[in-house]
Amino acid sequence: MKTLQNRFVRMMMALLILASGFGFALTFGEQESQALNALPEDQVQRLVSDANGSQKMMAALTASDGKTLEMWRSSDRGSSWLAAGSLQVTQLSALVIGATADTAFAATGDRLFQADLNAQTWRELPLDWASVNAAQAQMTSLAVDRLSEQPIALYIGTTAGLFQLSGDTLTRAGDKLLDSALVSQVLVSRANPRAVYAASDRGLFSLNQDGRWARIESVSVPVHQLVETDGTLLAATGSNGLYRSLDGGRSWHNLLDAVGLQPGLILDVTALAADPRDASVLYAATGSWAGTSQMHFAPGTVYVSVDNGARWAAMSGSNGQPVQLPARVTVLLPRSDAPLSVQAVTAQGTL
Repeated sequence: MKTLQNRFVRMMMALLILASGFGFALTFGEQESQALNALPEDQVQRLVSDANGSQKMMAALTASDGKTLEMWRSSDRGSSWLAAGSLQVTQLSALVIGATADTAFAATGDRLFQADLNAQTWRELPLDWASVNAAQAQMTSLAVDRLSEQPIALYIGTTAGLFQLSGDTLTRAGDKLLDSALVSQVLVSRANPRAVYAASDRGLFSLNQDGRWARIESVSVPVHQLVETDGTLLAATGSNGLYRSLDGGRSWHNLLDAVGLQPGLILDVTALAADPRDASVLYAATGSWAGTSQMHFAPGTVYVSVDNGARWAAMSGSNGQPVQLPARVTVLLPRSDAPLSVQAVTAQGTL
């Protein structure tokens, strides 16, 4: 009888071991299914790197159903990717990696979401836009306020000015100089967290130590976008090409001739991007305006620089000729599968 009992116990233990091994295999397989070595480039809608200069990256991909966004994160500059949950929205206006390793923030319209990356979940953060007289505001940019001690501390650029979120309190950022301005981007300097810049339809502004905004007079035209690389700041403008600063934003120099200026035309740099894997590689998409009583926009081409914006060259297609863009480019996404290669996002799709 004892022998039969021992055999039964051994058999049950063997079955338990097999069952636990099978369960482990299922769990392991499920985790593996949520990892990617490379992103499907045609689905990438947003791609950002950590403003602190670490190897962390975040990406938002359009899901196959076209109704949601799949979020992915990387800790090795895009060599491999892990699932970071999903959002029940179809378009993002801003995406930023948080101050801690397990957070990120995403914006669409007037809605703001925070991620718990460890749990792969996102929750909406309530924003009281009426309390700051900005009920119609649409978010355009997010940046982490790294000097704040609050777990949630953001600068929020909108179509109605610039705001700060500290904890659950929403206020206007700085004085009233940017009230009602369209703030296309807010940038907190990686080199100096006290240096904050706002790109807007009124020009480029910097935040003083006393919390007041100062206009950078040398860049007084509308600014679409700001990019910071190692020791360099670049500003893409709507009517005067590119500007570059090599001294932390104290002085700016125009690079108008570097990205295809033509006589009689107004040069518009519509999008600007730095390669998250190589800070010295930059991309700029251009277009031009011409006309007298009525202005007309003509798409240009995409330029690349491999030396922090000192020199630029028009990118070529497979025929060896400079690429002629068919439409205005709104976002540039450096590709991870090929060096010196970039995707251009337009209203007509991705190129």
